[in-house]
Amino acid sequence: MNATGQPQRCRAGVEGLAGTVVVEPGAAVEVDAPQARWMPVAPEAAMALGGGVHELRFRIEQMVPRAKAVAADPIEKSTFVVPR
Repeated sequence: MNATGQPQRCRAGVEGLAGTVVVEPGAAVEVDAPQARWMPVAPEAAMALGGGVHELRFRIEQMVPRAKAVAADPIEKSTFVVPR
């Protein structure tokens, strides 16, 4: 969610769950303020994980010069559930 009050440009990556990728890796996304934006991810290795809850993290990279960035790139924690 963009709560900055100004439009933001960013891209996302996935960490912590091998074989999981953002459907359009490296693609920049425009998010108006205040607004949220959905991004599809593809858990390619889901069947090999086995049943249960698996942790992953989304790294949101701001597409602005570091001198203008308001904070470090956020990391959003999440989970992927594989039925048993």
